[in-house]
Amino acid sequence: MRGRALVFEEAGYSLFGSLALNIAAPDERNMHMLEAIATPTQKERYLRPLADGRVRSCFAMTEPAPGSGSDSAALTTRAEKVPGGWRIDGRKWFITGADGAAYAICMARTSGEPGAGAGPRCSSWTPTIPA
Repeated sequence: MRGRALVFEEAGYSLFGSLALNIAAPDERNMHMLEAIATPTQKERYLRPLADGRVRSCFAMTEPAPGSGSDSAALTTRAEKVPGGWRIDGRKWFITGADGAAYAICMARTSGEPGAGAGPRCSSWTPTIPA
């Protein structure tokens, strides 16, 4: 991360630095997340075009009150696995990068209740990526 931080800092001195290096938010973080959790098919469909700079992505986490801002434990949007994919029930707003995005990574709760304190904080949500 130290090496990346140096590159990111230098890119920040130019108005077009992060765009030229394909490290603009939220795409840069979404690439790391997809690399870590996506299936091989999802990586080919979503990560490759994003890493190649052919598409942009967006990150849908923020919800109106009483939902989450940056606190994933407060998520009220729910995702339920159904035949053929996921059913997502919730409301998002202030979606980073939504304008012009080819797809969204939606943060949604798959178990538990908002604010539940049991277990690791991240156990209450999952990134929902279309198959």
